[in-house]
Amino acid sequence: MRSRRPPWGRAVGGSFLALLAVTGVVALLAPFAPNLSLGVIYLFAVLPVAALWGISYAIAVSLVSMASFVWLFLPRLHSFSVQGWQNWVAIATYLAAALLIAVLASDARKRALAATNREREAKLVAECASALLESTRVDDSLEAMSDWIARTLELRGVRVASDAEPRPAPGERWVELRAGRRVGVLYFEPDELVDEERLIRVATAIAALLAVALEREVLAEEALETEALRRADVAKTAVLHSVSHDLHSPLTAIRAAAEGLRNDSFALDAADRSLLVGSIVAETSRLQRLVRNLLDLSRLEASAAAPQLDVWALDEILDSALGATQRERVRVVLPPDVPVVHVDASQIERVLVNLIENALRFSPDDVPVEVAVDADEGGVRVTVKDRGPGIAIAESAWIFDPFRHGERGGSGLGLAIARGFAEVNGGTLALDDDSGRGASFTLTLPSARAAVLASEALV
Repeated sequence: MRSRRPPWGRAVGGSFLALLAVTGVVALLAPFAPNLSLGVIYLFAVLPVAALWGISYAIAVSLVSMASFVWLFLPRLHSFSVQGWQNWVAIATYLAAALLIAVLASDARKRALAATNREREAKLVAECASALLESTRVDDSLEAMSDWIARTLELRGVRVASDAEPRPAPGERWVELRAGRRVGVLYFEPDELVDEERLIRVATAIAALLAVALEREVLAEEALETEALRRADVAKTAVLHSVSHDLHSPLTAIRAAAEGLRNDSFALDAADRSLLVGSIVAETSRLQRLVRNLLDLSRLEASAAAPQLDVWALDEILDSALGATQRERVRVVLPPDVPVVHVDASQIERVLVNLIENALRFSPDDVPVEVAVDADEGGVRVTVKDRGPGIAIAESAWIFDPFRHGERGGSGLGLAIARGFAEVNGGTLALDDDSGRGASFTLTLPSARAAVLASEALV
């Protein structure tokens, strides 16, 4: 690789101007001072050249300046002939001093440049480490890292690929990023002048960061898989618990009623038979609801419950939901202008049925459940209130989690499914604080007008 060096044109031009300026100063002082004492002034040309462009240019300036001094200012002008031992001593002293100053200034320049480069490299490492820590995927940070590396190494363009086979573009050069194993490749243009030492330092640091980030990414994926398996196990355990608890009771009741009807030794009158048949029908309906809830929950968790959105009058959906419940125990409060919503009617009907049945289960028979509807620009709200025992503060944090059984009992599925269907329809379902006077749930749905405005904004 070729090392980066200062442009020779700028260095030669600057050296010539420094030499010319100092020669002018010596010419101005020549009438007022001995010629031999003026040679030291040329050190003011050597010093900045050494500091800016290095020792090679400084040595050249030292020799040319001494030759210019001999030609222009020592006896036998316009001649390189030096007479007298005093002149030879002066020239030798000047050259020794010029060379020493050139070495010291050049070394100081190198140290300052090295310090600046190390500072820029440290900043690069910090920026790359921060980007890799903030990103969940290594590949998402590589573009920004490429720009920072190019700026730090003073290259026109750099491309970083993580853990890839070297596949440079035509004429493109590349360097492997290794940290025990190859973790990436750094590509750059073929005609770039690259400081090999800096490139190795930067490549080593970036490789170490990439190795740690890639390992973290692998561990994060494994942790996600482990967490997914753990949650799956928890869900399976909860389902088994629900099946063993919620299916056992209705199946036992159905079996007992069926055996009672089949056993001829029992003297059953028409009322007894009607009671047993009614028990079978009721428990069968309970089983159907539980199975339907399990199927709905599985669809929601698998993101397979895509809504068929359409414009519906909310009173139509509410009337259909009331038909599946004890309508006579529900008091509905509707605004004068019935709001229109943009939802899947069957899914929202399921939400309302679950909320109303939940409220009826925990309300006294002589106290109606209240369903209130109101609307504004933010959407349409349906509030379902009961006057039951309410919900304990400890339960409110997980009341919508599936298979969670609180003091209110139940299968732990109805509210979870209600919230799931509300959210896939662009709405929300929240538990309101009703100060211990029962439970109050508010379903918020997007109005048809808001849905139209949102679609127009997307267009």
